[in-house]
Amino acid sequence: MSLPKSVTILSVVYAVDVVTPDSGEGATMKAGGTLGRCDYTNRRIIVVDGEQPADMLQTLLHEMVHATLDMLGMHGDWGEGQVTAFAAVYTDALLRNEMVGCAVGLAADDIAEAVP
Repeated sequence: MSLPKSVTILSVVYAVDVVTPDSGEGATMKAGGTLGRCDYTNRRIIVVDGEQPADMLQTLLHEMVHATLDMLGMHGDWGEGQVTAFAAVYTDALLRNEMVGCAVGLAADDIAEAVP
């Protein structure tokens, strides 16, 4: 699946890098049980490749929520569970309403499989 090369959040551009699970950074993240990471200083979101397309989208949205909270000065206000739940709800809504299929390279079959 191809994610966008960058995303703009509150007019700040974050690079989006997809890393393989066997690369140095990807292997370290995967070993720690992490599928994504947001680097606030360098404005970079890293997503580990190899997941289902909807899972990669949800990981990207999860990291975008972290970036948004950081920019709003609310990073410490939300726990990881809240960020995960928020990203899951929006991933589901975007897929059900077919709002991202073309933009992130999801085929109709991927969308149908991801949404019960």
